[in-house]
Amino acid sequence: MARKAALNILFVLTAVGAGLYASRAPWQAYREQQAAADEQTQEMRESEKRRADLMREEARVRSTVGREELARANGYIRPGEERVAGTP
Repeated sequence: MARKAALNILFVLTAVGAGLYASRAPWQAYREQQAAADEQTQEMRESEKRRADLMREEARVRSTVGREELARANGYIRPGEERVAGTP
């Protein structure tokens, strides 16, 4: 009886070991795919952030205040205005 129980335990342990060994490759593929998906998700988030930043910048430049700021940054002075000493 003890010998039969030992053989059953050995059989179960062998089956578990074989199952773990056989499942090794799919888990490796899963980890690789998960890493690639994580990388793509990060790139997508960065692209969306850049897109939102560009949309805000475009809205600012298209506004009258934004156009005036941009013109003054490039040296525009309204007729009748004078530069304050010490400013570029």
